[in-house]
Amino acid sequence: MLGDALTGHISPTLFAVSLATSAIGVLGILYEIRRYKRTHTEIPDPESSGAPERVGR
Repeated sequence: MLGDALTGHISPTLFAVSLATSAIGVLGILYEIRRYKRTHTEIPDPESSGAPERVGR
């Protein structure tokens, strides 16, 4: 599409295909970001739960 834009002759079909491809790419990136955040969450360490430790009896 860039070559056609530089010459001044933009095909509406080529523009629509480029727009659809770009939209699919952006949606794919957003999906991967959301998926990464869900699968890479930190699991709190049960040893350091913040509860006071029992010492002795």
